[in-house]
Amino acid sequence: MSNVSFTVEEQNLLAMFQRRDKEAMLKEVLEMRMLVNDPGMKEIMDNAVAKLKAVPEEDFPELAFFVADDIENE
Repeated sequence: MSNVSFTVEEQNLLAMFQRRDKEAMLKEVLEMRMLVNDPGMKEIMDNAVAKLKAVPEEDFPELAFFVADDIENE
């Protein structure tokens, strides 16, 4: 299992891009980043992309991203 740790903001962001394939998720996040104007959101996206790239391919299927409110309401 990967030692990469995502912040709540990064997890919320990546939950919007649930994909079974790491490269497909990276591609979608990077495409969406081009449409974002907010510097803070771009920073979150950049950090999430860097961390996602650090996750070994074999560990990617074990990752699960959930929106924080979804977890709190269960």
